[in-house]
Amino acid sequence: LFIGPQSNFIWYYTCCGSLFADCCFRLQTWVIVTLAVIGILALGAIVISLIRCIFCCD
Repeated sequence: LFIGPQSNFIWYYTCCGSLFADCCFRLQTWVIVTLAVIGILALGAIVISLIRCIFCCD
């Protein structure tokens, strides 16, 4: 029986620690994937912008 803080669509809590006596905060898998995709797209945009700036022919 798990009794802990209320979960929602962004995060949940799970039993963890020694003897699973603690409650641990976890992000839902879709949130982690979404944040990773946004981070990769942002990093890609920065790299492309830097490359265009370096090799720009004015």
